[in-house]
Amino acid sequence: MYQNHLIQLSKDSAFREKIKAGEARSEIRNPACGDELALAFDLVEDTIRHIRHDSQACAIVLASTRVLCGGMEGATVALATRRVEEAMAFFEGEGDWAQNWAGEDMVALGAVRAHPMRMACVRLPWEAMRKALT
Repeated sequence: MYQNHLIQLSKDSAFREKIKAGEARSEIRNPACGDELALAFDLVEDTIRHIRHDSQACAIVLASTRVLCGGMEGATVALATRRVEEAMAFFEGEGDWAQNWAGEDMVALGAVRAHPMRMACVRLPWEAMRKALT
């Protein structure tokens, strides 16, 4: 069930867009598997607008990036920072997703915890966002 949900998320191109040189707020690479991600967004009065990514990555990274972008669009920097920390705690823990944002999408990402080696893929876009917010 969750595997199909992740595949659908990875195919969703809602936030995929070519990012011009110098436009990226954060670029990150997983040297172990070669996943690459560039993340950009506009900041309008402390609110994240037009978040987008340009990625050459596996389906798990793409799905996780889609969830991240959906959860950050329209958020203030403070809210986005809190959401990144909530997500990272969820990825590193064993409990259920208890937040009211990203719902079933986060539950699907949490299912990857059964495969610890793939959690680096889930966390990659969230680490990029954390870096962009600091």
